[in-house]
Amino acid sequence: MEMYFGFAAQLLEQGWATTEDPYGPQSCYDSTIAFSHDIPFYQELAMMYGGPILDLGCGTGRVLLPLSQSGYKVTGVDQSESMLRECRHKLEAYGLTASIVQQDMRLFDLAEASFGLILIPYCSMIYMIDDNDRRQVLRRAYEHLRPGGGFAFDFQATPVQEGDSQPWLALQGIDPLRGDVLVQVAQMRGLTADRRLINQINYRHSERSTSISVQASLEATISADRMQELLKEAGFEVRGTYEDFERTRYRTGEECVILAEKPLQAGE
Repeated sequence: MEMYFGFAAQLLEQGWATTEDPYGPQSCYDSTIAFSHDIPFYQELAMMYGGPILDLGCGTGRVLLPLSQSGYKVTGVDQSESMLRECRHKLEAYGLTASIVQQDMRLFDLAEASFGLILIPYCSMIYMIDDNDRRQVLRRAYEHLRPGGGFAFDFQATPVQEGDSQPWLALQGIDPLRGDVLVQVAQMRGLTADRRLINQINYRHSERSTSISVQASLEATISADRMQELLKEAGFEVRGTYEDFERTRYRTGEECVILAEKPLQAGE
């Protein structure tokens, strides 16, 4: 499948841009996800279920760091070595310790198989393209969670509108790590009712150079009802579905937050 379309494809064809890994060394990740409104939710769950805590798709440590600062034993798993390298740098800068592991969340296998809480923040389940991928993640989470433990994550729950969207300004600001001026424009191509392709064009300016790069990611949505079915199939008990991190009961909406548990009897 061709991963680039519209203006991003045109920039590549004419040699104005280079391709870039969305989670690679030059990633705009920390600038793009500079928010914290979900962290109190995960901290509350940490108090409820206790540690140790597993952060799947931990990235550069946006959620992992505050949990570590609260005194919890945290393990972070991510597929991107670049993201994990930055996470390690942050831990060192704050004088914190955490176990950082580079593994695919569909296949992860850790010596610590008795976590009190497992979380997948920032809609990382969108990269699980079909039910087979999702089943693998849920199965691994179930096997690594102790009986009575909690499992929480958010995901995109509404159908995709097929066709090309209008481009939108996704980011403008100054890179906190490098001091470069950043402008990021994004566009979505709806492929099917549950699958979409996102293109991002990054304009980066520094005192020494100006560059243009393009990124692409394939993402998937799933209805809240279907996700609950998969959780129950994996052995979980769903404790709540929410529209936000203030625990507003989920009825409809783009984002769904789920809290599930591994039954106590699972260990008997």
